Parts: sequence; structure tokens; C-alpha cells
Amino acid sequence: MTPEDEVYVALKLHLKGSGFKILGGQPPSGTDKFPVIEIKNRIGDEKGSKNSFKPDIIAVHDFEILVIEIKPKYSSSDQEKLLSFLVDPDRISAFWHEVELRRLVNDRGTQLQESNHSFIIHGALAYRGLPAQPCPLWQFVQDDSGEFRRFSPCPASLE
Repeated sequence: MTPEDEVYVALKLHLKGSGFKILGGQPPSGTDKFPVIEIKNRIGDEKGSKNSFKPDIIAVHDFEILVIEIKPKYSSSDQEKLLSFLVDPDRISAFWHEVELRRLVNDRGTQLQESNHSFIIHGALAYRGLPAQPCPLWQFVQDDSGEFRRFSPCPASLE
């Protein structure tokens, strides 16, 4: 198992233990039972995966949706990828299109839809090491014992 696979498996268990339901994603080795969520640049864009974003994990709990990228260590390119997704209305629409197309449901068994917009979408990074500061995203940081700590976004970096 690669270091990225190890972080993925541990994070999946951590999220489930924290009450999150895994909706989908694309695990590092591409092997899991969850559907791959492909967020196109724009709905109706060309066929294929060119310029698509496939998050490693998408999870939901209550009214929070986490779009998570996983690496063995902190990745500034994953941070930029998530930030560009979160501020792009076309990508957010494409995300909801995929969610509705796949009839994904939240932790209460209700199908998620763009119309029930009480959901908040958070970008999150998951990796081993120390938390990156400042970071405008959620961070799930795995320590040497294998435990995760969740760090909130640093407001100063959102300016």
C-alpha cells in the first residue's frame, strides 16, 4: 500500500467515525466501491475527462459537504485546485449536476439536490505531517500515531 493509500484508508475510517457519509470520490489506487465524481469545467463541456476535477473523497454530514484531496504530505497544488473549484460558479454547478445525476444521498437518506442549498461546501486537504499555515481550507492532518486532527480554515488567508 502506498503512503497516499494509507492516508486515504485512515481518513475514510476517521470520517465515518466522525459521522460523515462518504458519497464518492476517486481513491488514490482507483479501487473502492464509491462512485467517481467528475466535476467538469462546465456542464455540457466536451466528452471525456479533459480539465475535469475528480476529488479523492466527497463526504457529507448534516449540512456540510467536504470535497477532499489526499496526498502523503501537504500539497500546494491541491490547495490551489480546491480553491479554484470553490470560487468557480460553473464548477459548483457541475458538481451539483454530478450529485443529482448519481442520485447521491446525505447521511439522513435524503437525495442531495442543488435546490436544497442549505448545504455548505468545504474544500479540505488530508495529509501526514504538520498543519500548513495559513491555509484557507479545512485540513485533516495525520500525526505519527495515525490519528487525524481537523483544522479550521485560517480566516486571515481568505483575504
